[in-house]
Amino acid sequence: DLDVTVMALPSIVPFSFGSDIVNQGSRAQIFCAIQQGDPPFAITWSMHGQDLSSDVNTAQLGTSASMLSIESVDYHHSGEYTCMASNQAGATSYTATLRVNGRQHTDAIGSQALDTLGFINPSKHKVVAKSIESSA
Repeated sequence: DLDVTVMALPSIVPFSFGSDIVNQGSRAQIFCAIQQGDPPFAITWSMHGQDLSSDVNTAQLGTSASMLSIESVDYHHSGEYTCMASNQAGATSYTATLRVNGRQHTDAIGSQALDTLGFINPSKHKVVAKSIESSA
C-alpha cells in the first residue's frame, strides 16, 4: 500500500491599512489571516523584503493569524508590508501599501527618489524641451 498525502498551500485573506492615506501620528494595524491550507503555519512580516524596524510590532494570534501594528505612524513607515505564510507545501504572501500623510523629511526621501528626480545622476535622465514660436 502506498499512502499519498497532498498538502495545501496557505491561502491569505486579502488585507489593507483601511484608508488610502494614514495621518502622521495615527495608529495603523493590519491582520494577516490564513483561511485555507494545512497546518502548522509559520507567519512572518517584512517591509520592502527587509526585516521590520524596531518600532513596528507583530503578534501571533492563535495558529493561523498575525497582527502588525504601528503605534505612531511616521513618514519612514511608508511602504509595502508583506505577510508571508508557509507550511510544508510551500509559501504564499500578500502585500499592502501604507501611505503616510505628514511632513516629509529629506533623509526619508532616499537616494532612489532623489535619483528619479534627477538630483543625483542628472545625465541619465532625458529632458525634452519644446520651443514655442509666436506668429505675430
